[in-house]
Amino acid sequence: EDYDMAEPSKSNSLATFDYDNDGDLDILIGRRDAEIEFFENQIMQVSSAHEANWVKIDLVGTNSNRDAIGSIVEVYLGELKLVKYKHGSTLMAQNQIPVHFGLSTFDEMDSVVIKWPSGTRQTFDNIPVNSFVRITEGASYQIINQVIRKIPGCTDPESCSYDPLATVDDGSCTYLESSSIMGSSIASLFSRESYSYQSSDQSTYQWD
Repeated sequence: EDYDMAEPSKSNSLATFDYDNDGDLDILIGRRDAEIEFFENQIMQVSSAHEANWVKIDLVGTNSNRDAIGSIVEVYLGELKLVKYKHGSTLMAQNQIPVHFGLSTFDEMDSVVIKWPSGTRQTFDNIPVNSFVRITEGASYQIINQVIRKIPGCTDPESCSYDPLATVDDGSCTYLESSSIMGSSIASLFSRESYSYQSSDQSTYQWD
């Protein structure tokens, strides 16, 4: 059964992560009465340049725990302040470890403040938008080069060549060509009817 994000369903877990490294968060939902379902965020494909900026921050603790669980990350954008508490998990699921911020049309950040569990506080005022950075406690940051991963293939579940792993349709979908079954559409009790069907290769099938 297919689900729509707007339709109610019985679910027990949800995880967010940027699976294809394009800068937006995708969603994986665990259903109670069906298979898990993946929803790809396509905002980067439909947004114009500078309409959907972002930053992804990976924290590495030294005096704090290695994954920096319990850190508070603050992003300052003019008069706007964005805050996230790094915990990483939801019920029966694990979000991606790096902290993600959507920055809308802001093309620069005034500053990024990290409050580590150890009590250390660090401020950075030169982190570029639309970047994946790794910040080590007590040290500077480094920009991590990441490759956008889009999987080409057939994305139509009704196609004979549907690829469930594909995220970008490449025009490779194929479909069975069909024609009408010839014969009576109304049959009386105990009557005998004959039907025929011509396939796309011009073969004719007949049956009673």
